[in-house]
Amino acid sequence: MQFIKNSFADKVRSNKIKSPLRTDFSLEKWETANKLTEFDKRLYEAGLYFHSQFNCIRDHLKQLNKTPTSITKEDYLKIFIGMYNHDAKVNIENVKKIIPQDNPPTLDINFYGIQTSNNVIGNLYSLNETAMISVDGIFYNIISHLSDDSKKEKTNLSQENIFKHIRIENLLSQLYYSYEQYWNSILYEQITYEITEEKLLLRDNPEIMVPFQINDIRNSKIRANNIILGYAEYMEFLRDQNYAYLIFKDNQFSYQSFRDLESKNQQQIITCLNSFADETIEFIPNTLPNLNFNIDEVISIFVQLSSLSYGILNSLDSDTSILNFDYNKFKNFSKTLNLTELCDYLAFITSIEKSKVSQIIDFLTFTHERAPGPRVDLWRFPIVKVNKDECLLVLEPLLHPVGLRCFEGWMAKAEVEIAQKGTSFENHIKTELNELFTENPYIEKSDFFEEDIISIDGEQEEIDLLFKIGNLIVLGEAKCVVTTDSAISVWNTIETIKHASEQAIRKLNFVSRNFKRICKKLNWLHDENLEYNFCPIVVISNGFGAGNSFFGVPIIDHKILSSYFKNGYLPLISTDKGEDLAYLKIYNSSEELQSNFSAFISKPPTIETYKISINYLIPISLISCKDQYKKLIEHTRLGVSNVTEQQILDHNYGYELVILDSLESYLAKA
Repeated sequence: MQFIKNSFADKVRSNKIKSPLRTDFSLEKWETANKLTEFDKRLYEAGLYFHSQFNCIRDHLKQLNKTPTSITKEDYLKIFIGMYNHDAKVNIENVKKIIPQDNPPTLDINFYGIQTSNNVIGNLYSLNETAMISVDGIFYNIISHLSDDSKKEKTNLSQENIFKHIRIENLLSQLYYSYEQYWNSILYEQITYEITEEKLLLRDNPEIMVPFQINDIRNSKIRANNIILGYAEYMEFLRDQNYAYLIFKDNQFSYQSFRDLESKNQQQIITCLNSFADETIEFIPNTLPNLNFNIDEVISIFVQLSSLSYGILNSLDSDTSILNFDYNKFKNFSKTLNLTELCDYLAFITSIEKSKVSQIIDFLTFTHERAPGPRVDLWRFPIVKVNKDECLLVLEPLLHPVGLRCFEGWMAKAEVEIAQKGTSFENHIKTELNELFTENPYIEKSDFFEEDIISIDGEQEEIDLLFKIGNLIVLGEAKCVVTTDSAISVWNTIETIKHASEQAIRKLNFVSRNFKRICKKLNWLHDENLEYNFCPIVVISNGFGAGNSFFGVPIIDHKILSSYFKNGYLPLISTDKGEDLAYLKIYNSSEELQSNFSAFISKPPTIETYKISINYLIPISLISCKDQYKKLIEHTRLGVSNVTEQQILDHNYGYELVILDSLESYLAKA
């Protein structure tokens, strides 16, 4: 990974040299800028390639827009959102066919390897990728028509040609978004590329993308497990409170008490609520000092819209076929909602003042205005206003929200600084570890640094985490990172890890040099005859990079750190009821607890089980705008391939494997 100050790549990343994404890109400056490294030279070539692709799409869009279609702004928005909602409905039906309810995968990780080809180009994508592509694919379609006027132009185009016009515009939007993602992934070293005489060959960089894939799957599994574990508690609470929820019935708004809702709608609400119960949200500020409402009210409205979306999805046309170039049928898959009526219902159901509800709806509305932080997208802002009185909902972000991603975008839009958010995260780690140390029978005595700063002879260091168990001394640098959902946010996280690693090494040197004096100052026992094992770690809240040492310091998250000190064993295969059928014995004594820690954090078994399933998939093809739309771009991705229980059991984790007799019969029934 290249971190050279004032290199060509650094100047492009810092916008000192405009990237080919920009309409004000300067070919002359691109050509004349110094290229210091081989990566700089490759980036230069990639920039020229994507500059020609972006120009091609812009030119084709310009030509396309010269042809009047007789479609108004409102209808364009209804059609494109309808196209997406249509695809979402088809995908949901496909999932039911792909994953038989009576025979789901026995290993939950294999859910993430299931693929479908329901997309414009027909490539095989995971279910999550398919949802992402569908939503992100209309991003530029929505942006380009939000500022249109509402006039209806005359046209000589036939219905067939108007249909083709719409499809081409949607294809160009998807292509532009894909090229944009590829360019950013090359710029931030997540994809390598090679330009041959015939094709552009793209390949995921395993150094970054294996950790990315593992982290994405782990976080998805954690969210799913939290729903399963907390489902009964949520259900009991919501039934007892008997809150009302917004529904869509007989093509109009209504509401029902939670008890009276369909069971699937109840599940939908619980899933949505659970997404905002993400542990990391507790570590960051949640006030909106510049606005007239608070974050809890935003979440309350979002959950109501999620319930409404469930009803809208079920009300959509069950016939998803589009015949005879009938582009107007797409509008059947986008329900136009009256904003005044929507706000009235939301105010009544939630008991939030209508003026606040209206402001929250505006806040959650997608616009093309620039905002601080992550780019405004349809996942965080799924409401699209077609005029001052009506709106549409993009269903997928409401039906399957990623609460942490939403939260980060909302705080950024509200101009709340969330960069300095580590203190509560550090305190959480300390509290959790202290409890585990007290309960662990293999820890007779431990020492924990509870202050913030250690000072020796005028030299001082701010310490996030420092504890001592026998001869084991662990110094941790804690970083609270929110989301890694784009090439830029992944790179920013890597830069955070780099800085944290440098800090951890510096602080560990300070502690090890002065350890005897520190022990005396803190009233810790210091044994002159003991050889102390000093271990630096970076503890990252969202888990990205766990099990790696990008910059010489092991990276873990607090879940892996806590799992080591819990009870000395780690589950490998468990039943859906939580019974462990195969597990690793990490340590059997106090001495092993101390001596095995370094190996464990460098190669956590939890991460190893995921690495087994991550492989290069069959390459996908993408069309090249500048080459007459031929399939001349090939991307070899990393993703989940099917893994068996035996592969997990056969892997060498470096610890004693314990298999219960009941495992064989359990697998035989599966």
